[in-house]
Parts: sequence; C-alpha cells; structure tokens
Amino acid sequence: MLGEILTIINNITLALSFVLNRKIEDKASPIFQNMVRNLIPTIIFGLICISSGFIVQIYSIPWWLYLYLIVGVTFLTIIGDTTYLQSQKYIGSTKAISITTTTPFFTILFSIIFLERPISISLILSGFLIGIGVLISNRQLYLKKQQTEKEIIEENSKLVNSSKSQVETHNILKGVILALFTAIMWSLGFVFTDYSFNKVNEILGENLLSTILALLISLGFAALVLGIFTGVGEIKHPQPKSSKTWKILIIAGLIGNFIGGITYGEGIRLAGAPFMSLITIALPLFTLPFSYLINKEKISKFGLIGLFFTMIGVLVVLIM
Repeated sequence: MLGEILTIINNITLALSFVLNRKIEDKASPIFQNMVRNLIPTIIFGLICISSGFIVQIYSIPWWLYLYLIVGVTFLTIIGDTTYLQSQKYIGSTKAISITTTTPFFTILFSIIFLERPISISLILSGFLIGIGVLISNRQLYLKKQQTEKEIIEENSKLVNSSKSQVETHNILKGVILALFTAIMWSLGFVFTDYSFNKVNEILGENLLSTILALLISLGFAALVLGIFTGVGEIKHPQPKSSKTWKILIIAGLIGNFIGGITYGEGIRLAGAPFMSLITIALPLFTLPFSYLINKEKISKFGLIGLFFTMIGVLVVLIM
C-alpha cells in the first residue's frame, strides 16, 4: 500500500513542478530548466549521504549497475523530461500530459520485451483504447490543420498571415510528436529504473538511504550531462537573470525532483514499473487544477473525452 500512496504523491509533485516550469518557458530553455531540476536534489542527496556516512556504500555498487542507473535516468530525465518541457512549450502542459498518458502501454510493452513477460489480451485491448484516446484528444490538431490549409488557399495573397498559420500548425504537430516521444522515453526509464533501484536495495539493504544513494548517482549524472549541454548552448540560450525566474526554478526542482525523486524511487521499488506507469494516468487530473490556477489553461472537450478512453484503457490492464 505504501508504494501505491507514494506513486500518487509523486504524480502531484510532477504535475505541480511541470506547471511551474510552464510559467518560465520563455525565460529559460528546457535543457537549462531540467539541469536545475536535477542539480538541486543532487546537492541535497549528496549532503544527506555524506552527513550520514552512507556515501562509502557507493563503492559497494558493481560497475554494471552504474550503467543501468545511468541508462534509466538518461531515458527518464535527460531525454524524457527535456522533450516534455519542449513539448508543453508548443502545445501546453494539459495537452502534453494527455498525450503522455500512453506511457503505461509502452511500459508494459517494454517490460514484456526486456523482462520476458507474456502478452495478454488485456494488454492488446488496453493499447487499442489508449490509442483511441490519444486520437480523440488530438482531434483539434487535425481540424486546425484542415482549417489552416483552407485559409492559405482562400487568403493566398495575405502572405504574412498564411506564413504565421503554417508556423503555428507546424509547432502544434511538433509538440504532439515530442509528447509521444516523451512517453516512450519515460516508459524505458521506468523499466530500467525499476530493475536498477531494486538491485541497489538488494546489495545495500532495503532502506531509504539506499534509494537516496541510487538517486544521487542517477540525478547527479543527469545534472552533469545537462550542465554540459547548457554550457554549449549558453550563447543561444542565455541563463535567466530574474530573481523570480530563479525562485520558480528552485521551487520546481525541490518539488519535482527532490520530493518527487524520493517518492518516485521508493514508489517504483515497492510497486514496480508497470504499476508506477499505470498510476501516471492520473497525472493529467492533477495537472488540470494546477494549470487552471497557475497558468489559466483550459482543457477542451475532446481532451476530456480522449482522457476518458485512455483511463479506461489503463483500467483494463489493472482489472483483467
């Protein structure tokens, strides 16, 4: 039961942190935001391990397990979170989250591939329902594209307006593709993290400090890689100078990757990757009120209908 509760808390922290990041998307690049999100908990986890003396256990972890930890955080945080932040910049956090609700399907699929779990009828049915949900939630994309093409034909003489419409439609399509790619990356991250975190706890003992040490290694590597990318792109994407922007970055990092990191690490260890990913279906439900209160965003009726089908698809896997 504890693992299930932690996954719900993890959803709340992720939803709130992503919505906060949405407020500063024009003041800091997605890579820089993600770097700060990982650097803050890395420092805190490092201080906890050093002060408790548990840091010496880092030598007890075999080299191959380091690779699993690094691969997991690469898929989940370095690639997944970064592409998500870029996606919500194009289409908003509500629609981006709605598309990433396909993560449970991909997680179960990859669990079958890597863990050799059998394919069930419920999995196939779930994938079908989730696919319908995504198509419905993005129906507006296709309607908007058709409308844009019509406007271009009717107003061909208005070159500026037509070009603007093309760019807007292209950005929406790009955001949808990035959100779907995020779902695939997150699912791979869930599978690798599930395996590696459980192995760390088997070797060092099943306790919170073992999970924190695993998070220190994972998030520390993510912060390092993202820091390098940030340095390379510093001229093109300058660092934010506003104190308000930095406050939001720090708060989002504490909520999303410190509190969220602990609840994620313990939740996925206790409940497992498939269940953790299935619970992420509730993420849009937590995102909706935060998006409305903080960013004044609203979800369309197609998004709600699509979300309903997606939720039914995930429930099929849970019940059958």
